[in-house]
Amino acid sequence: DNPSPVEKRSALDLLPSTALVAMACCATGSNRGYDELVPHHINVVTEDRLYQSITENTRPPRGHVNNKTGLISAKRALNTLHQTLGTTGFNQVYVDQVDQDIVSVTRHNPTTHQSVILVARTAFSKPGHMETGHVPPLCVPGVIEEIILEAKVSWSKNTSAYKADASFINGLPEYAVQMREHLTVNESSTVEQRWVQESQAVQELDFVNFPPGSVIAFKVSLNAATKSAILKVRQCLSQFGYRMRTISGRNIT
Repeated sequence: DNPSPVEKRSALDLLPSTALVAMACCATGSNRGYDELVPHHINVVTEDRLYQSITENTRPPRGHVNNKTGLISAKRALNTLHQTLGTTGFNQVYVDQVDQDIVSVTRHNPTTHQSVILVARTAFSKPGHMETGHVPPLCVPGVIEEIILEAKVSWSKNTSAYKADASFINGLPEYAVQMREHLTVNESSTVEQRWVQESQAVQELDFVNFPPGSVIAFKVSLNAATKSAILKVRQCLSQFGYRMRTISGRNIT
């Protein structure tokens, strides 16, 4: 019964909003049409058009969508991340509002002390520009194992504007998602990495290409010195009754 988020916010905000929801430690879902960028409320009482069928065709014919349509590929990657976090013990959630538009969510595994951090740049209204502008750097203690995904919504002025199809429920054709998965920091087009301590224990990520409608998620683990220190503390605690078990070849309590 609610208006489409495109009507209340903007098409650019659909990706960061669904990415933030995917980082929640609970069941998630969305209405049909969200991932296809349908820009209006689909009224189940008065709507008599058909949903579009899904095809593997790289050039889907009228009445069809493929994994390149709208947010479909990005939602698949985010759903995979959501399921992985839920089944592998990332059950602690931390949320930080970096600035007015940027939100950071961390899912932490208290056993392995690995974390997955997702940063999203919301766009509640269509911005007047699509430049990154000033984004506060993100301080990351530890080692970035990989960038799980980086994605952004792009708008093309060369694509025809939205027009409601007479037979099928269609979405906005002028918006598309650019996404890459499983990258090193050096391969990223979104952030640049620099160390801020001589010990090489803390690093900062500078956002160089992060316009409204962008998200990035990366996996972080403890550095070697911290892992060794935690192991020594746990070995000392074991003599007082703390049980030790082995995960990934390392003894932990």
